Amino acid sequence: ESFSDGLEELKLLLDGHYQELSSHREHGYKLDPDYVFYCEREKIGNLLYVTLRHYGKLVGYFIGHLARDPHYRAMSLKMDIFYVVPEHRGYSGGRVLMEAVHAAAKTNGVDPIYMIFKEEHRTHMQAMLEALGYKAFERTYVMWLGG
Repeated sequence: ESFSDGLEELKLLLDGHYQELSSHREHGYKLDPDYVFYCEREKIGNLLYVTLRHYGKLVGYFIGHLARDPHYRAMSLKMDIFYVVPEHRGYSGGRVLMEAVHAAAKTNGVDPIYMIFKEEHRTHMQAMLEALGYKAFERTYVMWLGG
């Protein structure tokens, strides 16, 4: 599915995703996606957009960035956004979405996939990812400079 073709539908879910899960909100950042950036990455083949649908309605999505790793010359996929609407969680929706991501990643010659999530959402994401075979790999630290 094309990111640019599905953008208007995706926009309908973004505010709920932001309100529920964004740590940036707590630091004064307003949701302001650079849609042109995403569409340009899609045009050059560097964006992976996978959706989860329930009877045709968008209920989840994964957006990731494809890039050749300069250290190992392998195509990697780094998660940007992963979201399943609350009413579709707990019914294997996340797992189904991730299995579709794996299939799309393989089609694009990806190895490895990097999944990133916030510590406060660790309980659910960690359990799902470990059940899919992911292993903890790195830890990211952030410092908010207030600017």
